Amino acid sequence: MGTNIKICGITSLDDALAALDAGADYVGLIFAEGSPRRVEKAAAKEIIAAVEGRAKVVGVFKDQELDYVADLAQLLALDFIQCHGAESIDYVRELPARVIRTIELTGLDADDSNQEQTVQLSESKELIDMWQGDAAMMLFDRPKSLFDPNWYQRAVQQLIAIKPLPLPFFFAGGLSAENVGEVVDALEPFGVDVASSIESAPGKKDVVKMNDFCRAVKRGCGGVSACEP
Repeated sequence: MGTNIKICGITSLDDALAALDAGADYVGLIFAEGSPRRVEKAAAKEIIAAVEGRAKVVGVFKDQELDYVADLAQLLALDFIQCHGAESIDYVRELPARVIRTIELTGLDADDSNQEQTVQLSESKELIDMWQGDAAMMLFDRPKSLFDPNWYQRAVQQLIAIKPLPLPFFFAGGLSAENVGEVVDALEPFGVDVASSIESAPGKKDVVKMNDFCRAVKRGCGGVSACEP
């Protein structure tokens, strides 16, 4: 089975259909407050009706009231709820859909001592293990305050160092058609997640970029240009 593709931050029916045509296996609808990719409820209903049977729908939330998240998840019949904040295990246990738990990684820094790396790896492994049995999958992401374009390489090394992992996982954060093949080859993740690198503006997807990204994943190589005959 190949690597799944989650295209996140879909805000319109046209973008949802283009994502499916490109090869998305999962569609992410962001309901987190303050996000430039936050989708309106009416648009979400329209998107979900069109997506049904062609991809799984993930609702993305961050530190929102339990009743709001649970009610909206049931109303929209979401396949997954992605918890992207500091939600607790007790909170997750009350949700009416399978959960994707987001964990931010700083990545291994070559300048750190062996002892510092050992502590970091132990802490991240413990955090991941604690969600076994309560989350269906994990999603590893870049901290929002970190803008280093090479972060993904350090994060990949961090995950390799603590494999095997107890749950299937998505990898996200700074992925593009140019680097996603490298990540797929190194980690063999259940899936990869992308939003900003395939947009013409926040919340507006670029059809060409979506197709390039999906081709790079499905061909299992280091980017679209490397796949050319």
